[in-house]
Order: sequence, then structure tokens, then C-alpha cells
Amino acid sequence: MSFSYDTALGTARDRVRFYTTDTVQSGAIFSDEEINGLLSVWTDELLAAAYALRNRAVYFAARSISFRIEAGSGGSVQVDRKILPRFYMELADTLERRAMTTPGEFIDSVAFHVDAFGRDQSEYIGENISLIDLLE
Repeated sequence: MSFSYDTALGTARDRVRFYTTDTVQSGAIFSDEEINGLLSVWTDELLAAAYALRNRAVYFAARSISFRIEAGSGGSVQVDRKILPRFYMELADTLERRAMTTPGEFIDSVAFHVDAFGRDQSEYIGENISLIDLLE
């Protein structure tokens, strides 16, 4: 399992690692090859990270447990590992919402023309769109 991460976030793979909090080699969750595979399917880094986090949530959901140990003096200890899948799913939802609202294109060319009455008759090429507009 290969692992690389640069804190300068110069590559898409580094940014996906950053978004998924998978930045320490000794506790790496995803290999470079897995992240490259995600980026080949979802070219948007935020969506790739969101799907990686959903994968991690499923992993922890299968291993989640919750138990409480009662102590004789009225105290207790509780262990709840069910919070991990929720954490990863909420982080994935946040990244996915952010990816869906990122503009896909901005106005890149304008031919200004204001008529004698002050009306804007300019020609705008390109428009501000988001992935949500494309899905509707």
C-alpha cells in the first residue's frame, strides 16, 4: 500500500487525503491507488473525498458497538463506537454539498454595450452554473 502526502496540497490526491483526514502514513486509511481510482471516477476532488468517507462510514458501521459497564459505586463507563459512522457520513454530506454548489463556470467574456437610455445590452459569454443546476 503506497502512501504519499504533501502538506502544500499541490495535487488532487493530497487534497482528497486532506479532506478525508487521511494524512498520517502510520494510520493511513486509503492507498494512493485507491485515491487515484476515486479521482478517475469522480474528477471533482470533493466528490471523490465524499465517496471515500462514505466507504469509511460503512466500514465502521459494520464494526460499531455500544456498551455500558456499571460500577458498584454507582458510576459507569460507556463505550459508543456508533458515533464514527455518523461522523464520516456527516463529513461526506458536507463535502458533497460543497461540491454541488461550487460554480462550474464563470462569465469569461463580456462585450459591454449600454444604449442611450442606460440599458445594459452587453453580451455575456458563459454563465455561472453549479452541479445542482445540471442535475435538475
